[in-house]
Amino acid sequence: MLLQAENLQKEYRRGGEPFLALNDVSLSIGKEDFILITGRSGSGKSTLLNLLAGLLPPTQGTVVFNGRKLSNLRDDKLSRLRNEQIGFIPQGQSLLPNLTVLDNVLLPFRFYRPGQGPVDRARGLLEQMGIPHLRNAYPGELSGGELRRITIARSLINSPTLLLADEPTGDLDPETGDEVMKLFSSVAKSGVAIVLVTHNPEFIPYGNRHLIMERGRLVEPA
Repeated sequence: MLLQAENLQKEYRRGGEPFLALNDVSLSIGKEDFILITGRSGSGKSTLLNLLAGLLPPTQGTVVFNGRKLSNLRDDKLSRLRNEQIGFIPQGQSLLPNLTVLDNVLLPFRFYRPGQGPVDRARGLLEQMGIPHLRNAYPGELSGGELRRITIARSLINSPTLLLADEPTGDLDPETGDEVMKLFSSVAKSGVAIVLVTHNPEFIPYGNRHLIMERGRLVEPA
């Protein structure tokens, strides 16, 4: 098992009152899984992804990734693990506007390593995404669909074993969204496990598992 999350709870304070964003969530992710999670806004989907990535600590419960309990890792070790083994695609656009497309894709590699980095791999990923001609462009010159493809390429530069994507098609038109989902399907077939959050039920067939988040609980479809 690549990742095992058990009995996760995440509690916040709202107006001085406790609010349970996640309530006793357990999830097993295999190395060949492509899991789609649907649910209403505010149901806890993004919170779950942040806990799986180690970006937030759970109030209760555990996340074990590749045999390592995330809560036992020092911040620097957790950050390194996340950089090298977990690709994370947040909502919206997160590219740096002052860097070229190629440099944006290489950025996660350069966080911990000196030098230019794997330029050939970055170019290969842009080729896989269908946008090799944009490597010297800047984010401000590109469309939403092109920006999303670059974000996917960047998340794969360090060859992660797990990719977490939070509403990666939420700001795209239906046709472009479908094209991006086909790219995720291709990535999954290359051996990367994926957990993808979406509002769009039409994308469910792309995955091999579908789960629903309802008021902080993760449930199987009826």
